[in-house]
Formats: sequence, C-alpha cells, structure tokens
Amino acid sequence: MKTIHELMLKDTDLEDILHEGIVDNPTDAVCFLNALDFVVKEWNEAMDSFDIEGQEDVAMTIYGDLLQVRMLFVDLMETGGPKIPFTEAVKVLNCLKQSMITMAKSYARTPSLAHWYLSLPVKVQNYYNTMRREARGNV
Repeated sequence: MKTIHELMLKDTDLEDILHEGIVDNPTDAVCFLNALDFVVKEWNEAMDSFDIEGQEDVAMTIYGDLLQVRMLFVDLMETGGPKIPFTEAVKVLNCLKQSMITMAKSYARTPSLAHWYLSLPVKVQNYYNTMRREARGNV
C-alpha cells in the first residue's frame, strides 16, 4: 500500500514542480506534464494492490491525453503564435480533465488526494490559457 505522501510524490525530485513549482513558460509546462506521467504511474501501481480491473486502460488514456497536451505547449513555442485552434486546444484539455477524474474518484474516501488529483489538470489548463494569451500578445 502506498501512502498519500508517496502518491503525491512528496520527498521526491518532482515535489517542487508538482506542489510549489513556478510554471511560466511552455518548457516548464512540459516538465510539469512529465511529472504528471509519474503521478499516473504511482496511481496505477497503487491500484494494483486493490486488484481493480481497468486501471491500466485508464492510465493509458491519461498518458495519451498528456501526450496531446504536450503538443499544445510545443505549439506555443513555435514562432508566429499558436497554430492549433483554441477550440481544439480546449477539447484536448477537457479530455485530460475527464480522464483524470477517474483517478480522483478512485480515492473519493481520501478527499485530500482526490482534490489534488482533480487540481492537476486544472493547473495545466490555467498554464495553457495564460501562455496562449502571452503568445498571442493578449496579456
């Protein structure tokens, strides 16, 4: 059994970016997304101890969504402003939120962890919206 501390990756190299990190450019955002890969990995391993079916599929869906979100931030790094339409970006970000809800629901009886899982894709969306405005010059 993993502790809440372990599931939140506290006392690891990823603690700073996940809990206190400043994400103010697309490169930092990609680092944050990389850290989320490890959050999903820890969750997936923890679910193994509960012998729950389907958690592998949930993890794979989240990994795929994280990959698509990375592409949004890479798009912001391109010169000339973002090429991906905002409506498409919103769809991708919403997919990440939806897929991560399953993680949060799995720990519904542990509110601090469930709320933290739910906060992660919201942070990603906030980072993206801020950086997109900056990339378009709408600060």
